[in-house]
Amino acid sequence: MSDVLLAVRWDDPDAVALREARRREIAEAYLREGSEPAGSEATGADVTAFLVAYDDGGPVGCGCLRIIGEGVDEIKRRYVVPARRGSRVSPAIFKALEDCAVAHHLRVLRLETGDLLVAAQRFYERRADQTATSGSSDWSMGKCMSKSRVAKTLKVVRVIAYVRVSKEREEMISPELQEDAIRAACARKAGYTLLRVISDLDKSGRNFAREGVREAIREVQEGRADVVMVWRFSRFGRNSLDYRVNMALVETAGGQLEAALEEVDARTSTGRLMRGLLIEFAEYESERTSEGWKEAHASRLGKGLPTSGRFKFGYDYHRCDHGCPGACRTAYRPDPVTGPVLASLYRRYLEGVSFPVLRDWCKETGQPRERGGVWMTSSITDLLDSGFGAGLIHAGTWMHNGARMPEVWMPGAHEPVIEVHEWEAYRERRLARRHVPSSHKAPVYPLTGLVFCGQCGGAMFAASSKRGKGYLYRCNTAQNTGECPGVWLTRSRVEGAVLDALDPYAQRQEDAARRALRAPRARAPVPASVSPAERARADEREAAAALERLVRAVAAGTLSDGEAAAEARRLRAVRDEAARVLASLAVRRKEAAPAVRVRAQREQWGVLPAPARRVIVAELFERVVVHADKSVEVVPRFGRGDGS
Repeated sequence: MSDVLLAVRWDDPDAVALREARRREIAEAYLREGSEPAGSEATGADVTAFLVAYDDGGPVGCGCLRIIGEGVDEIKRRYVVPARRGSRVSPAIFKALEDCAVAHHLRVLRLETGDLLVAAQRFYERRADQTATSGSSDWSMGKCMSKSRVAKTLKVVRVIAYVRVSKEREEMISPELQEDAIRAACARKAGYTLLRVISDLDKSGRNFAREGVREAIREVQEGRADVVMVWRFSRFGRNSLDYRVNMALVETAGGQLEAALEEVDARTSTGRLMRGLLIEFAEYESERTSEGWKEAHASRLGKGLPTSGRFKFGYDYHRCDHGCPGACRTAYRPDPVTGPVLASLYRRYLEGVSFPVLRDWCKETGQPRERGGVWMTSSITDLLDSGFGAGLIHAGTWMHNGARMPEVWMPGAHEPVIEVHEWEAYRERRLARRHVPSSHKAPVYPLTGLVFCGQCGGAMFAASSKRGKGYLYRCNTAQNTGECPGVWLTRSRVEGAVLDALDPYAQRQEDAARRALRAPRARAPVPASVSPAERARADEREAAAALERLVRAVAAGTLSDGEAAAEARRLRAVRDEAARVLASLAVRRKEAAPAVRVRAQREQWGVLPAPARRVIVAELFERVVVHADKSVEVVPRFGRGDGS
């Protein structure tokens, strides 16, 4: 048998019949007609809502909200037929009327019943017991029409449910479980109405830099909610100091923080003590879990293993079960299928292929991803930046005393799939391209960012016309501000001029090489001091080694957080300065491309993608200048292309 609640008009036949049955029952109880004080009888004009409960056999109960003051309503005409008393009909009507009160922005409900209506008194007493610790009910006795009546003032409590799921596996409590517990708690408490659920998923409770918890607090501060309810107090946070600060924000605004499964009366000293103990214990559990993970991570790093045994592209994780033949140990081993693929990703990037192109290639060839995920550009960068394919473990990602530990790679126990010089070249290229615009990293056209106006010196861009997309190069300054007379030239002519410059460039290099062979060889002078590049590389190596020792000391607990943070900042500054010096010397340390490679690139120009062609042009030529007479000047990057 299913029950349905419907809102009906005051003069609806079912509503009239139920009110008449109620009137007759009260008259029999008091042996007289009329049970209301003079002038207090409810009418259709002052009724906010009238609800009727139906089952398969017809109407079985009713109730209404009657306006008695601003923001205050009274529950009237609550009646259930005798056959359905003791069932869930009466609580359902009561709860629906509470929800109506919230929907009409009412804050107080008034309840009354006669002293001879025992069933109604028992129902109200049960509701009073459910809210005895919440401070939301106020019971009193009074005289009305020469008979005693029981009255209740019920405050409507607006609840915001806050759900948090932690990053730590031990604290991963299902958000659905938390929400169900909060909804059940609101249903138990008279007057509690859940307005909305706010979630912080995959967020740590060790700080309050969480948008969800901030939003829940704002709801109370701005007067839209009265209570923030959590599953347990640990869901609000696990840092006792920040916990009390943010709880004070809620209470200062007139709100309360409650837990569905940890009901305490915070109005009493004992209740506040219990809540404080629960908060302290939550912080203790968090710190104990963190210490356990640190020990586990330090143990794995000491064995040359990553901090987790998860899937690593290019490798197969072999876990020794002491039943393997011969000498065996738990380790990552290069996968015969995906290992060469990982190596090719590094090498293709060094050849000038962009990360988006590598991403698309992995998708097209169906390369596996952890948990069947989709390849993204960030997936490629994270994979290659980790250095795992170079036989290294990235071990500089945790925080200490508010300071992030610097980036450090430690030797791993696994076999690399690329050489050391390839990893160093990859890191150098990544550093050099860190501040390169994304349009230059994955260009649509091979000369993106290299074409300049011969009149104002500003950049030129590939503009579209009726003849096609990117048909010509146009001066950006002339287009945007009009401060340059402007010059334009078709893209085919500009690219043709660059292509024509490749053969003379290679010829000059060959001539320079022949002259060098005929010239007498002189002994190279011994430098009086170390070059800036050598000094910078030495500083970088020393800083990296010191940072590695620092990480090991912190993991072993032999160095305090404060000392570690200060030393890490100093070493990071040394390392960054060395990297800056090396980046500034990168152009001077490069040598002009050999003539043989230039000629090969010239022959493959038509089949190479735009990003690869741009890498070739940027390596050989500094800029391409379009002059007012439509002539094109191609400026070599290394003198005149002859090594001078």
